[in-house]
Amino acid sequence: MRQANKVLLILLLLGAEYSTFACSACGCSMSPGWESQGFTSTSGFMIDLREDYINQSELRNGTHLVNDSDKALPNDREIEQYTKQYYTTLSVDYKTETPFGFNIALPYVDRSHATVAPGDTELTYSHTKSIGDIRAVGRYQLDGMDSTWGVKFGLKLPTGSYTQTFSSGVGAGGVLDRGLQPGTGTTDVILGLYQFAELNEYFDYFMQVGYKRALNMRDQYKPGNQFNGDVGIRWISLNNVTPQFNINAKYDQRESGDQAVPTDSGGKIVYASPGVTADISSHLKIYTFLQLPLYQNINGFQLAPRWIGTVGLNYRF
Repeated sequence: MRQANKVLLILLLLGAEYSTFACSACGCSMSPGWESQGFTSTSGFMIDLREDYINQSELRNGTHLVNDSDKALPNDREIEQYTKQYYTTLSVDYKTETPFGFNIALPYVDRSHATVAPGDTELTYSHTKSIGDIRAVGRYQLDGMDSTWGVKFGLKLPTGSYTQTFSSGVGAGGVLDRGLQPGTGTTDVILGLYQFAELNEYFDYFMQVGYKRALNMRDQYKPGNQFNGDVGIRWISLNNVTPQFNINAKYDQRESGDQAVPTDSGGKIVYASPGVTADISSHLKIYTFLQLPLYQNINGFQLAPRWIGTVGLNYRF
């Protein structure tokens, strides 16, 4: 199998957790492509720089959009208006000459949010710009004749702030909802299993499943357990351009603690993610993806995006 067909690039989920009113079920960029983290059979270093844009503008309940009549003000529940997010993630990956490798991902969060608190008729705003939670993940990979299997194991570290406040409006100065913070304050364990292989001379594929669980509660807040699965196929017979199509699924359980809002957190979501990777040189690639929701089942009332956009650069030494 040629080197290009032995690459599995699994997104480790961005460092900042999305939960509660940041929309844990529907505001996350999942694993849209193979050009994010550089899981490869070739030893050496890789650097990846990625930008994700997520505009959560649809208020949803269950599988439906919330009716305008349910948004009347004042209201006995919070009525969110929007959450716009830019995530810039720098990842460094190293594959040893043994089956072991590791990846470290550092996210930077730029998030603006507007909402109307219960009983209010005026908006409250926040704008967060901060480092998020770092992820450090190792892997053990076995390359077979027909396919490659691997396991991943690591931690999400509590490096992101969880004490940011609302910046303006009637609620200015109040502590921002924990789901809107750059970090969760918790240390989370990350586990996963993946497999990739060549189908024929035209296509190859990958599959992966993952699990994340917070090991502790921090200041009366604990994010819910997270399960995710991805499957993708690539057209590999074109010169310098590789079209891809992926299906991404994620299930978030409800968060817990006195600072959590269990009724408005968690849910199930499935995305279709078409994309393309282009070779700029023998070492540098550029990639872009568009994630489109196929199914959303949201607990309580949460904001969701109509689409998620991703663009990135991947350099292998």
